[in-house]
Amino acid sequence: MRRVDDRHVISGIVHVLVSGGRWVDTPVDYGPRKTLQNRYARLAAKGVWERLFHAPSSAAGAPAHVLIGSSPVKYPSGGGRLPEDEAVG
Repeated sequence: MRRVDDRHVISGIVHVLVSGGRWVDTPVDYGPRKTLQNRYARLAAKGVWERLFHAPSSAAGAPAHVLIGSSPVKYPSGGGRLPEDEAVG
């Protein structure tokens, strides 16, 4: 059996971590679910994930250069202003 492309596997792992889904629900485009699970466990045992996510927090620079992800924020459409007592952010 051919080795599944590392980029697909990493994307599948990130998909599971970000979505909070189960390994079994991972789209087949990322490769066999058991492969994703096994590689995640192997990388976790080596401390790769911990180092990966701690590296940006120890980097110097503006927060925009240090952050890994983002979250969507809803705001009023149509150019309306927010009420004074309603803050965004």
